[in-house]
Amino acid sequence: MPVSIDAFKTAFKKGAKAKNDKIRWTDKEKWWQTQTSLKGVVTALDALDKDLSKKNVQAVLDAIDRLPEKKRLRYAEPLAELRREVSSIAVPTTPAVVDRQKINDDAFVFMSGGKALGGPITKTRADFVESLNGKLGELAKTHGFQIDDLDGLIESVVKDAKMGATSSDVDASVWGEALKHVNDTVIPGIAKDLANMKSTGLLGDGAVLKGVKFTGSDFHKGGKQVLILRFEEDGRTKKVVYKPSSLKVDATLFGKDSVGARLGVQTYNIVPMETEDHEDAGYGYMEFVDTGGHPSTGADVLKIYESLAANMALSYYVGLEDVHEENIIVKKDGLQVIDMEATTGVFNEKDDEKSGGFIDQLWNKAIWQGLRVELQKLAGDGKLTSLPKDKDVEKRMLASFKAVIDKLGTVGTDLKPLEDVLAQQTTRTVPIPTNVFQKELIPEAGNYASLGEWKKRIKTDVDRAQPNDDTNVVVKAKATTSTPYATIGNLLSTQGVFDALKRGDVPYYTRQLGSTTVEDEKGEAIDVPGYVKVVDPIDVAMTKRRTKQPKNLYKVFKVQGIDRVLEVQADVAQWIAAKKNNPN
Repeated sequence: MPVSIDAFKTAFKKGAKAKNDKIRWTDKEKWWQTQTSLKGVVTALDALDKDLSKKNVQAVLDAIDRLPEKKRLRYAEPLAELRREVSSIAVPTTPAVVDRQKINDDAFVFMSGGKALGGPITKTRADFVESLNGKLGELAKTHGFQIDDLDGLIESVVKDAKMGATSSDVDASVWGEALKHVNDTVIPGIAKDLANMKSTGLLGDGAVLKGVKFTGSDFHKGGKQVLILRFEEDGRTKKVVYKPSSLKVDATLFGKDSVGARLGVQTYNIVPMETEDHEDAGYGYMEFVDTGGHPSTGADVLKIYESLAANMALSYYVGLEDVHEENIIVKKDGLQVIDMEATTGVFNEKDDEKSGGFIDQLWNKAIWQGLRVELQKLAGDGKLTSLPKDKDVEKRMLASFKAVIDKLGTVGTDLKPLEDVLAQQTTRTVPIPTNVFQKELIPEAGNYASLGEWKKRIKTDVDRAQPNDDTNVVVKAKATTSTPYATIGNLLSTQGVFDALKRGDVPYYTRQLGSTTVEDEKGEAIDVPGYVKVVDPIDVAMTKRRTKQPKNLYKVFKVQGIDRVLEVQADVAQWIAAKKNNPN
């Protein structure tokens, strides 16, 4: 283990002297523990020395977070060093053992470590899962890595119809394409791209691939899926996210030299890959964002709110899209927005502060279903013990939002080149809710043998579309969007979309940000009148918002941002109070 109690004592002693040269050190047994209130940290380190497990690693990090704020500030250096060392420990993992158990001739469950992974399922689906389990093992053995969280993956396949277990033939399913993509493209690509990942600081010199995790994200473009790559370098674990789609937009928004960096918004390391001709290769790698622990005090939470406000200001400027709960990471003292490949450049400036604006960008979900739920859990576990005062929340959030908006004017000339870069990019757009594709359209398309038959069905449904008709696929695809029925019909009627649906993929639509063109994954242009996510080219839209903000912008932010956070405050305060009244 890279950390020992002796090493911590050395680091603590060094850091303590740096903070206060009057501190006197003694070798008396346990004296330093009693003098510095660090007994909890040392006890957790003792347990970690005896049992190198994820649970005990987390216990050390939690013990650091529980220290009184004065102690954490006074001894920030050694504690930060300890956190880095403990967080980087490569905890040994045991490959999951997934077994099929028979209930009767057509009912089976899958088990791992005594835990049922879902079911019962039919023999056909059980055969599929067992075959997939074997093929995953073969893939890992061939390339010398481990399939991380295999039991979690099998559980997803058993429970979730979108994971492709519709027959017993893995090779003919979307999973067959997924395994082929990893074997033929991803793994050889990693070997080729290692030098680039190391030169950009994403990995260290000695990094070796040890594990691959299939995330269960939506399949696109022939079984392509987000993967978590686990590398080991000098006994430390380093995780990297592989994205099978362009990261140019993400990097321009949140990478090292990005819009976010110039506006003072939190960023992370993003490495888009290029071809030998310096064209976008259509995939890339991202830092697996480290939360740095979790918020434990009102001071921590206030910094998260300030970060939230800054990100909302950037979101207004660049027109982010799909900023829902799955695309934010709550850190110890901040918030990181991730996975912004669906950015459109649109900000719907309505006079009604209770619709449009940040709600269209799904910030309401990020705040209520993301931030609130995370703080609730911490409060319920006793890890978050206080919140900031509401008046401080309002003041600091407004100041943070205004600081970014003001920078739009002062660093405008530095931002123009990045606006131009974004205008050259192609990004994903999501005109139809993903869950509608998964639950309704993919199964329905399976009933049609050709595009011609499918187009006839779509045209018929467009012609007879009426709200709340649950037999009409166009009505279901429109869902709650404002997109006209005819445009929904156009979006469902191309060869590329039909092929994706037949494969079991969620169709992948793109928009050229410098224009108003929407295309399917085969590059066929689609006419999209009335689709609100396509208005101006992105550089035109961003320049307008950079140079002239609407009069009601701060009112919109107050209603859709600050007021929602104050509701979170009230909700989480009840959880903190309940935990104090009932510690057990």
